[in-house]
Amino acid sequence: MKNSSKYKENPRRVELINLSVDMRLLRNESVANAKSEEEASFWASLRINDMIMLLYQKKAGTEDFRTFSAWLQAGFKIKKGERGWIIWGQKRSAPVPGQSVGAGLAPGHPQQVDEMTAEYKFFPTCYLFNENQVEPINNQFHEENS
Repeated sequence: MKNSSKYKENPRRVELINLSVDMRLLRNESVANAKSEEEASFWASLRINDMIMLLYQKKAGTEDFRTFSAWLQAGFKIKKGERGWIIWGQKRSAPVPGQSVGAGLAPGHPQQVDEMTAEYKFFPTCYLFNENQVEPINNQFHEENS
């Protein structure tokens, strides 16, 4: 069993948690400030991972993100030194029914943010790579035989 005082959280996971809290606050604020029912519905329907992926797509300048295994199945390998884009994987366990994280608190309230951060401990992470970070597996064969 790990000693919790010696356990260090993965820094990339911490960044993802902070980004997720920011995205949730942005979504909640956008719903509250929506000028129409349709706009409010649009913002309310966005998942946190969707919002993070839109940000990553804008930063990378590409829309094709896949897992390591998905790129392998497509005949590509990840270029040496490339780092994956971290997102949330499938949730490990469900929250307590009827429990709402940070309910009744003003958006951005420190206690609400702490509760939002705690909620993400149930989620594993997943790393994705974009089309600019891969190369055909055939290149490896050509390089070895040159």
